[in-house]
Amino acid sequence: MIRQSEEKNGINVITIGPLTNVAIALLTRQSLKINKLVVMGGTSYASGNVRPSAEFNVHTDPEAAHIVFERVPFLTLVPWETCFKNKFEHQWIIDWIQGDSDIKRLL
Repeated sequence: MIRQSEEKNGINVITIGPLTNVAIALLTRQSLKINKLVVMGGTSYASGNVRPSAEFNVHTDPEAAHIVFERVPFLTLVPWETCFKNKFEHQWIIDWIQGDSDIKRLL
């Protein structure tokens, strides 16, 4: 992540877990430049998945979430409910993995 950031003058990042590693990278490498960040985390309607109003990724490391939210200027927060309500069917995932697309090459 750090090398790509330096080579490309910044990177776009998508996270689907706790933000611990991103926060550590931001704290320890001043050269790291994140242009855009999409975080799967938090909750909109207090319907958490670890406590009634807490979502796992932010609840697991709230300090890291705070660091990332403070230091990344362009952040999109995708709350837990969005991911929970918009599931992919198993066959769609298999077809997507076996197919060819720009998104697949990106991931």
